[in-house]
Amino acid sequence: MTVKDRVYVYNTWGARVRDLPARPGKESRTWQRMGGRSRIGPLAFAPGDRHVVVATGDGLVRQLDVQGLQVAAWRHPVPVSCLGLTANGLATGCGDGRVRLWSWDGRLLRQTEHRRQASHLVFSAGASALAVCDGDGSVSLWDLRTGQLSLVAELVHQVVGLAFLENGRGLMTCTRAGRIERWSLPHRS
Repeated sequence: MTVKDRVYVYNTWGARVRDLPARPGKESRTWQRMGGRSRIGPLAFAPGDRHVVVATGDGLVRQLDVQGLQVAAWRHPVPVSCLGLTANGLATGCGDGRVRLWSWDGRLLRQTEHRRQASHLVFSAGASALAVCDGDGSVSLWDLRTGQLSLVAELVHQVVGLAFLENGRGLMTCTRAGRIERWSLPHRS
């Protein structure tokens, strides 16, 4: 959970166990002096649950350890709207309509061409594909071996959940209207 410029981590009983700064000390003070208008964006636990990855409205994504110290950072030209994480790296969806793949050591590995801004990203088991959903309800599959994007579905309502089924048997979507659907994947994925 984020509150102002902080990331709060709770245990399964609802007790707050961590209070981490989303921005380092000096940067946080500068942000507050400037009015603190850029919001804290999406966040997720990194694989292994030993780090938190948090996007800030200034286009920077940070990996924080359990003490709140920055271990890695990924700079973007625009704010990040969604994150997808896997043991091999992370994916970021940005306001410029591009999805970027990054290594954990900060290298940009690949990016999609300009299209609509992604709202959800999820890696398949084995990270051979990335499902990308935009705010208009278009769900695509990015084959990470070939770099090809394939349309999976065009939904009428905004997507609020996206997940791969076990063993690559399909993709599940859930919309704001409460509709849950299972989609077949292109053969090559």
